[in-house]
Parts: sequence; C-alpha cells; structure tokens
Amino acid sequence: MKNNKINSLQLGVIIFFFLFASLVGTEINSVTSLAGRDSFISIIIAYIIGLIPLIIFIYLFHQDKNIIELINNTFGKTIGMIINIILLIPIIIISACSLNSISNFLVSQFLSDTPNYIIYIAISIVILYGVYKGFETVSRTALMLSIISILFLIISIIGLIPNIEIDNFLPLFEHGIKKDIYASLIFVISNITPLYILLFISKENITNKEKINKSIIISYTFGILVAFTEMILTVGTLGLHLTNIYQYPEYIILKKISFFNFFNRIENLISIQWLYLNLLIAAISIFYIKSAIKKEKSKFIVPLISIILMFMFCVLAFKNNTIFINFSKNIYPYINLGYFIIVLIIAIITYIKQKRKKVLHLRQLLFHLFLD
Repeated sequence: MKNNKINSLQLGVIIFFFLFASLVGTEINSVTSLAGRDSFISIIIAYIIGLIPLIIFIYLFHQDKNIIELINNTFGKTIGMIINIILLIPIIIISACSLNSISNFLVSQFLSDTPNYIIYIAISIVILYGVYKGFETVSRTALMLSIISILFLIISIIGLIPNIEIDNFLPLFEHGIKKDIYASLIFVISNITPLYILLFISKENITNKEKINKSIIISYTFGILVAFTEMILTVGTLGLHLTNIYQYPEYIILKKISFFNFFNRIENLISIQWLYLNLLIAAISIFYIKSAIKKEKSKFIVPLISIILMFMFCVLAFKNNTIFINFSKNIYPYINLGYFIIVLIIAIITYIKQKRKKVLHLRQLLFHLFLD
C-alpha cells in the first residue's frame, strides 16, 4: 500500500465529496416526494438536525481509538467482533450502491445492451487499483474532482436561473410543517453516510490536526448548501411532478443549459464527473474497511474480500433498477438509522467512562492532598 497520510483539507473534501455524490438521483426525489414544494425548506431544517450526529462523530473521532477498538474495549472481543461486523456491513452496502448507481446510469443513458455484471467487473478492478495506490492518491483525486464539481455547479446555476419558475415553489407549507420535518429527518438519515468515515480514520493519519474540526464543519455546511442549490434548480426548473417522475432529474435539467446556442450538451460532461465521484466513493469506502482492520497481513486480503462482497451484493440484491430504487428509499435510511443508534450508544458509554475516570482521578488527588 502507498502513503495513507492526508491533511485536514483533504479529509473535509472527502466528506463534501460523499455528500455531493449522494445527492444525485434518488435523494432529491426522496425529499420532494415527502415535502413537496417545501423541499428546500426541509434541506434547511436538515442542516440543523444534522449537526447532532456531526458533533457525535467529531467527538468519537477525537478519541485515542477508532470505533472498532472502542467497541472491543466496551463489549469484549467476541461480542465486539459481532457488533463490528454489523457496523462494517453498511460500508459494503455504500460501496455497492455507488457501484450500482454507476452501472444503472451507464446502462440507462449510454450502454443499453451491456449487462450490468460486465460494468461491475470493470469498475471493481479500477476500485481495487485505487485502494492499492493508497488514500493520499485517492484524496488528491477527490480534491481535483471537487474543484471541477464546484465549477460545473456554478455553470449550472448560471445556465438554469432563466428557467426557474417561482410558481413551482408555491404554495408554501401546503401539507404543514410536520411533513417538512419528517422529510428533513429522512434526508439526514439517508445522507449521514459521509460522516461514517470519521469513525474509522485514525488521527495519526491526519497531518495538521488543529484544523480538523473547522474543515469538517465547513465541508458539511458546503455539502448542505449544494443540496439546497440542487433542490432549488431542479424543482424550480422541472416542477414538482416531473422531479418526482424522473430517476435522475438533475441530469434532465442540465439538458436545458445552452450558452448563446453554442455551448450546450453540458450534461454529458457532468455525468462523466458524477461517475468518477461514485467510483471514488466506492474506493474510499473499501479503503476505510481496510483501515479499520489494523492487520498488516490483511492489507491486500481485506480490500479484495470487500470488493467481492460488494460485487455479490450488487448481483444478488440489485437485480433490476426498481429494486435498487426501493432499497434506496425504503430500506437504506433505516439501515443508517440502526447504524447511528449503535454509534450513539458507543458515544454515551465512552463519555460516561471518561467522566468516571476524571472523578476517580480527582478523588485520588484529594486523597493524596489530605494525606500529605
């Protein structure tokens, strides 16, 4: 394996990277189908709600041990191993979802006669190579793609503003604020995935630790801002009905961009960029499984097994696009919720243990003070 050291900027970029890529496709529809025209309001509420898991994950990130080691220390090796396997399964699912998103998009838009498993195999080889090259190489690529993504986002905003109709957002609060809050919760649960990487990465792999918190919060804020912008552009351009119908509404609205009837078909460029985003997400997810299992002998075996499991999950679970969409909307959020509950329990236990240690240390100091 190559160099796995990164700086706080690269860590923040990766978190933003995950958030940006996860917004394309079913996530936009998941919110609009619940909140309707108030979807952009739900994104604002989601930002506030999302600060809760963000603070918890940052707290665990700053511990001396990663989540795997904390669980082993709390529950013992046997029970800890079972819990850790449960925690690693969603990471495999994240990778499988990214892999399947790439395959579905390519088949639906460009390669209609190509079997999905052929694309799975080709992409899996690329992912394995990315994991072999090391996290620093992958994170530098993520940084470059993030800059390109922001550039394309700015172009999209400029090109789509003339197509936005304010009437598509009216009337506000048509179904009451409760649905907006529920949609916000679903959005947070569905997009909490990028924060998982904070649980597995070691602070030893970060070169400038003093800027970590700032970098994480900025990347989170920027990611939600992108979600808000995407929602405004999509619903404002297509309207609520068409946004809910299309699987990739963002791709559809990009076809409307044309500068002076000369610079158009920008959706093809952005789709290529999005494919690379999902490719790197899968690579980063597999890398973190390898990082979580700190065994030198397993540095090649773990990524290989992870990719095989990812491939098998895609082939067996996502037999068609309808199954994938139903899984993304109706099952995946609750897997994330279960994951978060386990993490929350670990955070509470860790906090209580630290408090007890401080109290015990204080008692010892007082005891020695009075004894002397």
